Amino acid sequence: MLNIGEIEAKIGELSRRLEELRARLSELRARRDEVRNSLERCRSDIEAVRREIEGRRSRIRELNSKIGELRNRLIALREEVSRLRDERARIRDSIDGLRARVRRYRELLRELHQMLGNRAVDKDRIRELIERLELEHEISPTDMEREREFMRLIERLEREFMIAELIEKVRDRIGQLQSDIESRVSRLREISENINRIRSVEMRLVREDIARLRAEKRSVIEELNSLRGRLSELKDLRDSLKGELSRLRDEISRVRSEISDVEGELNKYRLLLVAARKSAILAEKRALEERLRREAAERRGEALRRLMRGERVSLDELIEEG
Repeated sequence: MLNIGEIEAKIGELSRRLEELRARLSELRARRDEVRNSLERCRSDIEAVRREIEGRRSRIRELNSKIGELRNRLIALREEVSRLRDERARIRDSIDGLRARVRRYRELLRELHQMLGNRAVDKDRIRELIERLELEHEISPTDMEREREFMRLIERLEREFMIAELIEKVRDRIGQLQSDIESRVSRLREISENINRIRSVEMRLVREDIARLRAEKRSVIEELNSLRGRLSELKDLRDSLKGELSRLRDEISRVRSEISDVEGELNKYRLLLVAARKSAILAEKRALEERLRREAAERRGEALRRLMRGERVSLDELIEEG
């Protein structure tokens, strides 16, 4: 059985161990709280990076949509240029046809002028002359010879009138054709200007916008890749912190269990100390009582010996108890 000194030494050893464990538990709890706070910050950072990643993805979708719209615009402009070129080719063909007709009409006009001996003829004057000759023929006496001469003159004048009238119609037709040619030439100039404007201005601006948006897209993709790398790092950190937090919780649980064991052992030894001290006090009391009884017995024996020697002895000395 352990004596009081051994019990007190054991209690001191257990108390020191308990202090060490409590200090260790305090350190573990502080580290756990630090890791927990770090884990919360890490999770918050992960959510922030995820929002940034979604923002970059949304911007890329927006840029893709704009680039697609611009590509469609570029296709539409190319189709418009192709349509204008086709129209220009048709108009050029039609102008060639109209010019050929003008040349034929001018050739006809030259032949008609030759039929008139290249003389300038006034159609209205010829009509007046025919009307006057017919009137004079009706009111003037005539013979067969004059009749034939009159008829030849009238036929010649009517032929000249018809040619003059035809010349007028041919000139009008040439004028119409020239006007039509000028209108189509004007349309050709307009088409060429439109083609040049579309190719040198509109298509160039669209290509520049596409290039600018593609450059921005590349920049956003680089940012997205960087954010993905950052997210991967944060996830690794989160997993590491979660692992450490789990290990700390296990360690805290183990230390708590050991503290509980040490506290139980310490309480046991404290109870043993109390019991040992009570036992020691009782033993000391018993030893004292035994010593007092022996001393009283010795005094009584001395009193009896004195009485036998005839000395005076009191009753109290003879009956004293220990």
